[in-house]
Amino acid sequence: LLSDLSGCSGARQFAAGVPRVSAVAEALPRSQIRRVMELAWAAEREGRKIFHLEVGQPDLPAPSIALEATKAALEDPVATRYCPNAGELSTRGCVAEFIEWRTGCPTVAEDVLVSVVSAVLSATLETGDEILLPDPLWPNVEM
Repeated sequence: LLSDLSGCSGARQFAAGVPRVSAVAEALPRSQIRRVMELAWAAEREGRKIFHLEVGQPDLPAPSIALEATKAALEDPVATRYCPNAGELSTRGCVAEFIEWRTGCPTVAEDVLVSVVSAVLSATLETGDEILLPDPLWPNVEM
């Protein structure tokens, strides 16, 4: 991976043995949704009954259809294997279609990276480095 990212300041940080969060990531504003969630958890610790609607983490049990689909996926030997480093080709194809629809820029699955690697890169890139991010994103990421 580092050989592929030799021009990236984030790769140089890790190659030098100094993993750290970039100044760009440190400067990102805190998500107000996360702030509300932390306030709700504090109120719960005080004994108040809270209905969580802030991050799509409901207080209700998962629907049986979702549980059945999850169990079936866990029993599928292919579904529980590691995916390719760039992400599943079918997922990358869907992302490419979305990007092309949204931007009008011709995009193919091979141009898309769907991986934890993309999160690591976004946390380690510095001002002036380039990365393409689809929109919408988490609320504290401005496009």
